[in-house]
Amino acid sequence: MVGGGGVAIYLRCDIDCEIVAQSVTSADSPEYLFLEVTLHHTRALLGVFYSPHLRVDYFEQLESVLADLRTRYEHIILMGDFNTCLVKRDCRSRKLLSLFHSLFLNCLELYPTHFPHNGQPSLLDLIITSSPELVDSHGQFNAAAFSSHDLIYASFKIRPPKRRHKTLMLRNYAKIDKNALFDDVLNSDWELVFGAEDVNEMVQAFNSIILTIFDKHAPLQVVRVKHFPAPWLTPDIKGVMERRNRARIRLRKNPTKINSESYIELRNRCNKLCRSARRKHIHSTIEGCPHTKMWKYLKSLGIGKADHVFPFNVDLNALNDYFASSPVCLDSVIKSRTLSVLANAPCLASASFDFGKVTTADVLKILKSVTTKAVGNDGLSLDMITPIQDLVAPILTHILNFSLSSGVFPAVWKQAHVECDAHCQTFRHLVTPSFRTSTCMSFAFIPARNNHALETISASACNVTKELRNAEQTDGR
Repeated sequence: MVGGGGVAIYLRCDIDCEIVAQSVTSADSPEYLFLEVTLHHTRALLGVFYSPHLRVDYFEQLESVLADLRTRYEHIILMGDFNTCLVKRDCRSRKLLSLFHSLFLNCLELYPTHFPHNGQPSLLDLIITSSPELVDSHGQFNAAAFSSHDLIYASFKIRPPKRRHKTLMLRNYAKIDKNALFDDVLNSDWELVFGAEDVNEMVQAFNSIILTIFDKHAPLQVVRVKHFPAPWLTPDIKGVMERRNRARIRLRKNPTKINSESYIELRNRCNKLCRSARRKHIHSTIEGCPHTKMWKYLKSLGIGKADHVFPFNVDLNALNDYFASSPVCLDSVIKSRTLSVLANAPCLASASFDFGKVTTADVLKILKSVTTKAVGNDGLSLDMITPIQDLVAPILTHILNFSLSSGVFPAVWKQAHVECDAHCQTFRHLVTPSFRTSTCMSFAFIPARNNHALETISASACNVTKELRNAEQTDGR
């Protein structure tokens, strides 16, 4: 955008579109944008055009673009400020109309749309279409409060695509028979866990038993989310909605004036009640709410920008190696000299550092500290573990102690679902001191026998975290 102007098309997020032509912005040149949209297996071309002033000779460029696109689309809709007054009927206006007629495009009739402060009204804003028979209505609205141009509009009888319903795989935990669930947990063959000689086999057996039990009591179900939640719909409002639906059915069966007026009255009343109740509910909920929780709540109602998942074609192992390796390349001489000094340094007499055994109380404390209910890469969630945590805590205790004694961390617990952060183009934001584990099992708060050594490690970790934060802030500036 140079010296003002600019073009844009606002399109509903569930309509497929693709940019097929756009201008290269430069001084004294027209600006345009053409989108291909798919509407019920019919491809249509939407375009918007802007000419900065009357001295721009854009006719040849516009004709070239439209001639290339005209044969590819059955329906073409083009709107914009062409800065060519069709009221004057001069050479410039005849040239523009001749361009449209040669491409079998029609200019819809409008009154003057531009009203300069000290000048004559002119018709600069146009609606161009290849299918005038599909135009249901068109016209203009006065916008003197903020512009010298009128707002133009056109309504076409083209059926838009249905909204894509979101499909989720969910378990219904509310209808579980807890007594039957406890019996199945107690009667399961846990010897597959205690008898395994490898920690990965233990975790695999544990996950398999838990998933088998919950596949029986709360199997995965395909749920289609058709509408966002509407907690403001009271029984009274739902009753009015039901009366409105019945009035609409009567109108379809018997389209009389009385039925039409009855339906319109109920429809307007229902819309007014819904808007009022929704506004009051949202205001009462977000009042005094923190910023992050407020937007999380609004997004749950379908308000705000939709989350976009960007493609993530990066080798995760290579990414881990990059951040796990030292960013500083030491000189070989300095490195050998440092290692020699450390080797000849006297050893301080101190107790050896090792992990103590995990108790069942530690495991229960860890499980109660987990707040996220997200399903990990292992297929387990907190909703599965919490109801039976007293029964499976001894089994998890055995797995954790075996992992500590063998020095092997379960491979399944290292895996995670990774998505690219939409707010950054690099990976520097992935190095943050706070994180969420990829599974509901955690090694947090494991006791150590050498408390002094543990405090030293914690202090070192805090220093590293501080350096990462400082580096990130410096990089961000």
